[in-house]
Amino acid sequence: MKLSSYKWEVAKAYMEENPLAKQHIESYNEFMEKEIHDVIEQQGEIETDKEELIVKLNSIRAERPKSTEADGARAKILPHEARLRDRTYSGSLHMDISLEKEGEEIDRDEVFAGRIPVMLKSNLCYLSDMDKQGLIEANEDPEDPGGYFIINGSERVLIGVEELAPNRVIATKKKRNGKITTKTTVRSKKGRYRSRIRVTRKHRGELKINYPNSPRHLNLMHILRALGLETKNDILNAFSDEPYIQNDVILNLSKIEDALDEDPIEALGKRVARTQKPEYRESRVRYHLNRYLLRHIGEDPSVWMNKAHYLVRMAEKGIKTAKGKRKPDDRDHYANKRVKISGELIKDQFRQALNKFKRDIKYQADRTSARGRKLRIKTLVISDSLTQRIGFGFRGGEWAKGRTGVSQMLNTENYMAKVSHLRRIKAPIGGKGKMVDPRQIHGTHFGKICPLESPEGGNVGLIKHLTAGCTVSSEKIDREEIEEQVRSMDIEEVERIEE
Repeated sequence: MKLSSYKWEVAKAYMEENPLAKQHIESYNEFMEKEIHDVIEQQGEIETDKEELIVKLNSIRAERPKSTEADGARAKILPHEARLRDRTYSGSLHMDISLEKEGEEIDRDEVFAGRIPVMLKSNLCYLSDMDKQGLIEANEDPEDPGGYFIINGSERVLIGVEELAPNRVIATKKKRNGKITTKTTVRSKKGRYRSRIRVTRKHRGELKINYPNSPRHLNLMHILRALGLETKNDILNAFSDEPYIQNDVILNLSKIEDALDEDPIEALGKRVARTQKPEYRESRVRYHLNRYLLRHIGEDPSVWMNKAHYLVRMAEKGIKTAKGKRKPDDRDHYANKRVKISGELIKDQFRQALNKFKRDIKYQADRTSARGRKLRIKTLVISDSLTQRIGFGFRGGEWAKGRTGVSQMLNTENYMAKVSHLRRIKAPIGGKGKMVDPRQIHGTHFGKICPLESPEGGNVGLIKHLTAGCTVSSEKIDREEIEEQVRSMDIEEVERIEE
């Protein structure tokens, strides 16, 4: 066999194993088979105005696409028919919902909750079970990669969204008028909650922290004391014993000299909830530290010490960057990026739609109770709200989290145009922005991002395309399982080991 012939055989085998729309299909399957259930489990409780009355969303299941005819009959519908009849190729969602009063279940039923678009060639799609001949008989192109949706008869694709990696510490340095400022940032993510925590080192060595709902430029030492490093020695021992790091810590401790003799929670309370009553401050501080600060580490006081040491490492990274002991992190390095594709994007949209669905159920339950009528699950559910909220984004409207342009009409001018559109990703930066670095080709793009295919004009470098040999992993790794394996190795958790 000639070398050139061998190379084509390898390429053909690779493409058979990794189809060009594989990332979308696998991501969608992951969402429908696992993550949609996780969302229901996390957000499945609805509290009403009556404390003793609770509505619970126990489980959800999806059915394959069916069409409802004028006489009420339901029949199987294939993608080709959906195109011709201007229908949405979607499956029905059925929820198991229970109603509890004073801890006792008074009603439980599985009801139709709404519809969700089905991706072509996904496990919910009829085409996934067909061979080449079956696809031809279903009026489908056997070479069509799938990975898109049919919405009101039009083919639409969800564009991958590029974003900075969550739960990763990134230190950057900025020099202006001879003054160096470093910012060490982590985007803490747990479930649907995301927050940015930033430790800033000013040019004179002051360490400030900003996190959601906190006072601006709060001294880091206040937070460390509240988290459990209460004394000067506790804080100094938590940091590295390098002289330049210890100097910065001593400088910042001197800034809060007047608060060192106070209770740390009380001292922090005067800054977090200054105008509130003293008895309210403590509860407010504890709520802040649990809910807004490094939520991915945990949400209760048992992990406060872990959070303190995490912030110490962030501060050390910023100090070392400012002193030139390490290079600043490159935000454009692809190790610091993640790409959200179909499954993750639909998860955001479904979660937002579910919140609206829950509000509607609460409203119906409260109204029914106020009128003294008997509560029944079937009378509480308004299925149109879930269907409309999900479908709005797919029809080209604003997507969850304020994103626009996520759902686009699939370019079917030719086969290569379709494949190219299915592998498109975009950076969350407006085309009118003047930033240069995100638009340039980065060395880490090699093998992942095509260096040639990008539009001209304002979106150059912001709209990218995956290379033919690039795959995007969609299966999520269980963080708790990894932590358990690390702990089983007899590794110290947070205490710094002294030399």
